[in-house]
Amino acid sequence: MKGTELRRLRKVLELTQAGLAKAVGVTPNAIALAERGERGISEPLARLVKMLVQLHTGELVLKRRPKKRETR
Repeated sequence: MKGTELRRLRKVLELTQAGLAKAVGVTPNAIALAERGERGISEPLARLVKMLVQLHTGELVLKRRPKKRETR
C-alpha cells in the first residue's frame, strides 16, 4: 500500500489522521509520515485499514459464533 491509497481509504472512513491512528494503534505522526511516503506501511497495518473500510462500507460482515449449549 502506498501513502496515497492510505489517505484515500482514511477519507472513505471519514477519519482524521489522529482518528485513524487511534483506531489502528499508532501515532498520528506515523499516519502523516506514511501518507506523505516518508515512512513505509506495514502489511498488517495495510490489512487492518482495508478491513476497517470493508466494515465501514458493509462489504465485510463479521459473523458471531453461536453460543455453546450447556451440557448436563
